[in-house]
Amino acid sequence: MTRFVFCSLVSFCLSLSFGFAVSGKSQYESLLAIENGNKLILQNRNDFLGYACRGTGYNFLGKYDLAEHDFLKAIELKPNEGGLYSQLASVYYQTGRYDDSLVAIRKAISLGQTKEAMFNAELASLDSAAHHSECLERSEELIRKYPRDGTAYFYRAISKRHIGAASSVEIMADLAKARLLSPKGQAIEREYLKAKVKLRRLLAMLMKK
Repeated sequence: MTRFVFCSLVSFCLSLSFGFAVSGKSQYESLLAIENGNKLILQNRNDFLGYACRGTGYNFLGKYDLAEHDFLKAIELKPNEGGLYSQLASVYYQTGRYDDSLVAIRKAISLGQTKEAMFNAELASLDSAAHHSECLERSEELIRKYPRDGTAYFYRAISKRHIGAASSVEIMADLAKARLLSPKGQAIEREYLKAKVKLRRLLAMLMKK
């Protein structure tokens, strides 16, 4: 899954915790989050929300060192706020620290961030960290819990492919299901088309024999 999609999943969950101030959907909103964060910090340096707000702005502007610093400070001030770990996971993911991202995501989940999108972000971290067997196991658990979760079908297909645990037909079936449930997923569409070409080539080879 792309870093953009991962961040979109995390942002959805964060909006439930912090609201508009840390949505970070545009450069303007990101700059506004930094400005509001600075104001909150000036008012009270021991209020976690100022650092969370400013850190989110930095994160979406790609200033990851500054974002990480602010999120860690916010966590120091309010260690049981799950949304902070969600955002920290986003920073780790975007900087290629996938195992750290996984730890942060799971901490967020343990603190109540249990929306479907957060579990999908966990799958993204597992896949990117090359924990393919565990990703397969978790995706199957999510499919049982959320049978219409296209992302879970996607990661089940990708994990099966990585570890050689299924035929091309089975992988294609999972990708087709993912595509049906998540028609706007660009990564899903890309992998589906690749699998479709591969399957056609395989069938053509079999017919020649």
